[in-house]
Amino acid sequence: MSGMYEEYCKVNLPKPKIHSTVKIWDHTDVVGDVTIGRDCVLGRSSFFYGKWAPIVIGERCQFMGWNFIPDGTRIGNNVFVGGGVQITNNKTPSPFQGEVPLEYVIIEDNVSIGANCTILPGVKIGEGSIIGAGSVVTKDIPSNVIAFGNPTIAVRSRG
Repeated sequence: MSGMYEEYCKVNLPKPKIHSTVKIWDHTDVVGDVTIGRDCVLGRSSFFYGKWAPIVIGERCQFMGWNFIPDGTRIGNNVFVGGGVQITNNKTPSPFQGEVPLEYVIIEDNVSIGANCTILPGVKIGEGSIIGAGSVVTKDIPSNVIAFGNPTIAVRSRG
């Protein structure tokens, strides 16, 4: 097992581009092609993994902790991500990740995502939306709505 892990660690991944004002809590890993804008907070025990496609995170975003942010995820500015949020990018999980098509998640500006949400591959969450805690986001969410549930549905407009 240790030999396989050592081989895995030898992969030549690009170095992350993290603004100097970003605060990173303990046990958080940022691996591969990841760009993080200024004044972000990456909470405890989170994993940002940009091996197969770049991750881009805007400015003033806060991740509370225990988050998984996979390849290809795009996150705008002023986004709040509660603890335990898991984003996925692969509808057909396989041990051969480089050989299956990934579907990327887009989270636009000024979005708030409650704790313990799961966001499935290919989903886009529109600007200014709020996703309730524990939701399973299976389809696109329009801008400026409050949405929650499993599957997540928009229940009303904001404002």
